[in-house]
Amino acid sequence: MAIGRGCKKLRKVTYSDSYYMGDHSLIAIATWCFQLEALEISHCHNIRTIRLEVVSHSYR
Repeated sequence: MAIGRGCKKLRKVTYSDSYYMGDHSLIAIATWCFQLEALEISHCHNIRTIRLEVVSHSYR
């Protein structure tokens, strides 16, 4: 969650095949990274599909 609060100017995040990236991390990034333009997530085993849908709707 430190990435969300510590990197407010972050524009792109890519996570692949991670067991460490979970719903809480995703929420922190969506909440604190105001300039985020791209979020690429693949094979992150601790993120639920419903959480991805909620975050994607907040960026529309």
